Amino acid sequence: MKKLYTSSVFFFVLLIASAQTTHEVSVASFSFTPASLEIEQGDIVRWTNAGGFHSIDGNSVDFPDNPEEFGNDASSDGWTYEFTFNIPGNTTTNAVFMLL
Repeated sequence: MKKLYTSSVFFFVLLIASAQTTHEVSVASFSFTPASLEIEQGDIVRWTNAGGFHSIDGNSVDFPDNPEEFGNDASSDGWTYEFTFNIPGNTTTNAVFMLL
């Protein structure tokens, strides 16, 4: 019984340690709030358009140093886009996201 308890506690601690965080970013008038984030590998960034015609663009043509591509199509008010960052490195769109 003691071994089962120890294994269960270890699994629970491991699960908490690997939990991802969702970061909220507001997009309006071609600006981001917050303007930059420091995130962990596996974290999610969720952008919400608070006004105007905008998109999220992290493509490899405009940002060749990005470790992975991400983005959505430009559209008007009311969209939400989210992306899980799985590859470590510095990632750029109009804001900078640093993966550790």
